[in-house]
Amino acid sequence: MKIRSLIGPLAFTLPAVLVLLTMGFWQLERLSWKEGLIAERAVALRAEPVLLPQDDKNMADMNFRRVYVTGRFLHEKTQHLQNRNLNGVRGIDLITPLQRTAEEGAGIVLVNRGWLPLKMLPQFDALKTRNAETTPVRIQGVVRSGARDRNAFTPDNIPEESLWFSVDPRAIAQILNLKIPSLVIQADQASKPGEYPVSGLSTYNLKNNHLSYALTWFALAAALMLIFGLFVRRLRDQG
Repeated sequence: MKIRSLIGPLAFTLPAVLVLLTMGFWQLERLSWKEGLIAERAVALRAEPVLLPQDDKNMADMNFRRVYVTGRFLHEKTQHLQNRNLNGVRGIDLITPLQRTAEEGAGIVLVNRGWLPLKMLPQFDALKTRNAETTPVRIQGVVRSGARDRNAFTPDNIPEESLWFSVDPRAIAQILNLKIPSLVIQADQASKPGEYPVSGLSTYNLKNNHLSYALTWFALAAALMLIFGLFVRRLRDQG
């Protein structure tokens, strides 16, 4: 067997295997990180609801915490989160500012009140405008911090036309000329049958595919080493 015949394949195989193994171990590190994140989120979601703090500093660590607030909805400032379908029915999510009571500091927070079918939007808006709450309502939900719900296929928001395809509290605050924290309370009190908007639909599960990714990288490394081993044996058999 000529050693020179191995130089090229070895020069390719060794770095490739090292890269594949590195990717596999990196995915194992990501697996550990993701499992910790999942456990942390589960603890937060199981906790009893707490009153949402009044100042922004104390709100910073509230992501995925269950909270409650009391106040009146500013229905005339409701924004529509587009492309929300439920059981094949086209609809929107209603994002409405809530003016908190004086006892809670009288600040304003955004609340995702839930899903509404498009066909009901005109009558729903008219009804709510006529029958604005005169008494405070208590809202319970999960805090979602910052801009979110975007992926590579999400259209850009058009704030000047109040067209929202992803939640962006800062942009909503700017277009409404309101001072609000960079978060949204996702109402999670399940709606009664036939009641709109439909709340309590959100799930907060994190995908965790890192183990399968790691196994894939390790399998590729093993396959490459096997191919190289078969190549070496073939050269040896040929003498």
